[in-house]
Amino acid sequence: MAQLKGSDRSRYVSKMFAAIAKRYDLLNTIISMGQHWIWRRKTISIGTTGISGRGLDIATGTGDMAILLSKNPQLTSIIGLDFTPEMISIAHKKSKRVNNKLTYLVADSHNLPFPPSTFNLVTIAFGIRNFIDINKALNEINQILCQGGKITILEIVKNPSESTLTKLFSYYFKNIVPIFGLIFAGNKSAYKYLPESVSSFITSDQIENLLQQSGFTNITTQKMSFGSVAIISGEKSTLSGKP
Repeated sequence: MAQLKGSDRSRYVSKMFAAIAKRYDLLNTIISMGQHWIWRRKTISIGTTGISGRGLDIATGTGDMAILLSKNPQLTSIIGLDFTPEMISIAHKKSKRVNNKLTYLVADSHNLPFPPSTFNLVTIAFGIRNFIDINKALNEINQILCQGGKITILEIVKNPSESTLTKLFSYYFKNIVPIFGLIFAGNKSAYKYLPESVSSFITSDQIENLLQQSGFTNITTQKMSFGSVAIISGEKSTLSGKP
């Protein structure tokens, strides 16, 4: 299913996330052994360094990143955006008692409904791998960022390393994760998609190249979990000539 393209892929991914929405948080914690919280906080730390103002979390899912961002004193307002209504519904419920800085929106990352220079920070956690056109989405993000604003991406990436630890990580994702999906979510196929989407995805170096092509500068990457998880961050150049 990870090989689907265009609108077919978009429909499949939306339907899949709708089906697993209620168990999504539990499975994230089980599959990552709780590490996803460390990765998210590190992503926010990198993203908010030298940044203040408005934040947008794309592919927010059930709102974990958006909620963490809303607790950062440097950020004045946060929008969590996702194209799956079932995910946003859960995010709303989780955020009722958080703070008044946070709102949610159902929208497509390839057609962002914001004017140019709206946000100072954009984050994407475990979402860019599911985009049907990464170049288009990154160009959209560049437009809605203020000059000097940052994009920070957290993702499970293709790891070209042949080390034993990398192979163990790959085996775990391919063979164990779908079993967890069956046991805890009653949906093995959705969690077969996860390792398939990683194996057909790109490396962190290739994400860096795409960011450069979209006009981002000062790009940095921090790798974790034997290089299979990466935080890639870039800035919208103040000399780009874009809004």
